Amino acid sequence: MATKRGRAPAKKRGASKRQGKAAKSSAPRRAKATKSKPAKTKSPAKAKSAKAKSAKASAKAPAKTKAPTTSTKANREHLKKTVPGGTAPTVDDATRAKQILRELREIVGRVSDATAETILGDGTLEQLLASVMPAAKKGDAIHAHLMAHKRRASLLARLRHDINDASAFPIPESELFVAPTRVQWFYDGLTFLEGSTPYAGVVGLLRDGVLRYGLNVEDGKKGETLGPLAADFVSVAEAKRSFRGGEGSTDDALKRLAELRNEDDPSAWTSFLVDQPWVLGGQHTAISHVARTDEELPQVTAKRAFDSAHDVLLIEPPSTEIVGKTGKVLVSFRERWLAAERLRTFVQRQAAYLKRELAMKIVEPRFLIVAGRGLTPADRAVVRREMEMHHAAIRLITYDRLEALAARTAAFFAGRI
Repeated sequence: MATKRGRAPAKKRGASKRQGKAAKSSAPRRAKATKSKPAKTKSPAKAKSAKAKSAKASAKAPAKTKAPTTSTKANREHLKKTVPGGTAPTVDDATRAKQILRELREIVGRVSDATAETILGDGTLEQLLASVMPAAKKGDAIHAHLMAHKRRASLLARLRHDINDASAFPIPESELFVAPTRVQWFYDGLTFLEGSTPYAGVVGLLRDGVLRYGLNVEDGKKGETLGPLAADFVSVAEAKRSFRGGEGSTDDALKRLAELRNEDDPSAWTSFLVDQPWVLGGQHTAISHVARTDEELPQVTAKRAFDSAHDVLLIEPPSTEIVGKTGKVLVSFRERWLAAERLRTFVQRQAAYLKRELAMKIVEPRFLIVAGRGLTPADRAVVRREMEMHHAAIRLITYDRLEALAARTAAFFAGRI
């Protein structure tokens, strides 16, 4: 018993010792586990900075919009279109074009005459009209092309009629129309076309309050601009005096002119012109031979109706060749031009002598060469262009044009004189 009692305490002492060590080792662990770091708190300045950043970020973020309630394809495409700087839907091409044209109409309607020409006269109007109907490509059948663009073609036809109605004005108590020419030749006058249909007939000029007509206007090539030298203008009163200088009726004169069609002798033509001075467009009251005392004097003169001054006629045979096969004026005809220029210089220098001795009034004389026949429109354009550049005071009248001019003059002034 004693022994057992002795061992027992020893055992207890060892256990107690081990328990003490365990207690020592566990105590620090518990302390470490329960130990906590103090919570970090933000300073007032840092808190304010964080709040500002949060507000800035929220300002940058795009505002969320409510999705459209409809889901149709058309509406989705409509919402995709936006105008610069905004979210409003854009207008379609048709609405935008109508708005532009409406604004253009209002601007052109209120500006001055000169400003309107500045806006539309640089080719803008022509380009706009050309955009209405595309041009046919080479090799395209014209009817098929019109069928493919029939709405545009019909629109262009409507524009043509609207333009005619807007710019061709009927003359009261007559069946005639007046329309302005595409190009205005005179800064102080109005050139126009007068005839039984819009944009056709005789070229006229309103200047200083007097109406004049250019019966001898020359034809031009397509796209070519005619100028003041393309016609000599005469008033109705002047034409009336010119017809009074003729012998017999105008019908008889035209018949005689037709009989001379195959005549190549210049003297026969000279006699006819002396008898019928009006055939040159109603510009002259008398055509006469000059009693020549000097070879340098003109042979035939024509007294003008508007100022009684004299022009000079140079009458050559109808067989005279003017333009060669190369499309240029022949050297032989250039010699006649040069002879006319020399004669012009002479009569201007001797104006006082001619007035004193021959009662010939020389004031800016025009020289009319009557020669040749059968020029094509291209030939006439070549001659006119060269004359305007080098021989501005010289006119050329071929014999076939003379016959047409006489018939036109008689028909135009028949109901006016």
